[in-house]
Amino acid sequence: MNREHRTLFISRAGADDKFATEVAGVLKSAGFSVTLQQWDFANKNFIDQMHEALKSAVIVVALLSPEYLKSDHCQAEWMNAIAGDPLNRNGRLVLLRVAECEPPGLLTGLAYWDLVQIREDRALLADVVRKAVLEDHHDATPIAGPYWRAPRSIVDSNAIRPTPCFTGRDSELDAMSFALKRTNAVVALHGMGGTGKSSLAREYARRNLDQYAVVWWLNANTESEIIDGFVALGSLFVRGLDSTADRYAAAQHVLSTLLTGFKKPVLLIFENLQNESDLIRWRPRQGAQILVTSRKANWGGDIIPISVNSLPIDDAARYLRSESTRKDLSDHDIRAVAEKLGGLPLAMAHAAQVLKSRRNVTAASYLERITARMDNAPSGTDYPRSVFATFQEQLTQAEAEAPGAVAIISLIAFFSSEAIPEKLFQQLPETYPTGLMPTISSEPVQ
Repeated sequence: MNREHRTLFISRAGADDKFATEVAGVLKSAGFSVTLQQWDFANKNFIDQMHEALKSAVIVVALLSPEYLKSDHCQAEWMNAIAGDPLNRNGRLVLLRVAECEPPGLLTGLAYWDLVQIREDRALLADVVRKAVLEDHHDATPIAGPYWRAPRSIVDSNAIRPTPCFTGRDSELDAMSFALKRTNAVVALHGMGGTGKSSLAREYARRNLDQYAVVWWLNANTESEIIDGFVALGSLFVRGLDSTADRYAAAQHVLSTLLTGFKKPVLLIFENLQNESDLIRWRPRQGAQILVTSRKANWGGDIIPISVNSLPIDDAARYLRSESTRKDLSDHDIRAVAEKLGGLPLAMAHAAQVLKSRRNVTAASYLERITARMDNAPSGTDYPRSVFATFQEQLTQAEAEAPGAVAIISLIAFFSSEAIPEKLFQQLPETYPTGLMPTISSEPVQ
């Protein structure tokens, strides 16, 4: 698409004004009409001039740098360029990376031109800048050149992360891959608490990012949490969406409008789904694949169930050996602990942490304490006895190392999977209940 003789607006952070002037000079010499803050806004009402420039510009050229990505003003500028067109199909936003940085959020899903390595080569830089603006490269093409970077998956990076010492599960991962090949497939990972359903979902997503345009994690204990998850995703596309009063309507807008039009499918992970009716209500009708984690084993409709059980003892022993880093324990000792805990991943993670941090604990002494705790485990709990026992052992260790730790952990537990407000730990000591006072200093907790 030829863009010559169109108006350009250069969006830059203050730290990049010198380089912005160079880019603007290149484009002006190429015959473009260029608006640049330091050229055009001197001694004028900044906000009014910026608004008029963005409104009149056909193309917004954004110079990506660490300072740019931190600036609310810069975010407003590039989001204004693609308002109503968040996937940049019309190519109104041209992204030039001018310093080492990692484009986050929605910018992850947009193509950009990388100028970092050629900033000192004036002739090559000018050629690439002209090419970036003259040609439409928001879609992946083989002729885009060595300095063009294709869009990547938009990922919930807070949730989709590597699982330390992830072990085994090859058969489950293969089953998930096969089941999710279907259009609009829904796969439910089910099993008792502590079997590693969430870790398995994360690992699948991490290994298959390149297959998806968007990978997003939705806490699904309640419908309210699902709505919050969709609003958080939508706020990447629509500035201020997370401040909308009607969050249900905002989430429905994301579901019906913003999750369509991608060239690759969207992967949504409904974590700890309680009610199948919530899935029916909040499942995209097209263009998405769904992963569910749940303790529920019976599913209706076209949902494909995959059972997630404890690890085979050999895999559990390998995990415990690797994660505990205890070379002094024999294979027999390691296997005895794994067998006692039934290969349950969550219990194994608890055991590995204790054995790793307390080198004086032997396998025999640990097994003795765990056996006693399992014998005294309450009935009717959500998790197996092994998880109760190993977690109690961790709490005992935490309290021994930091008196009052159990009180703090008990407070945090009330938040379940909810995000814990940072300000909760920045209050004056007198705002805390008496049980927490031993752990609180005379100054506000930071």
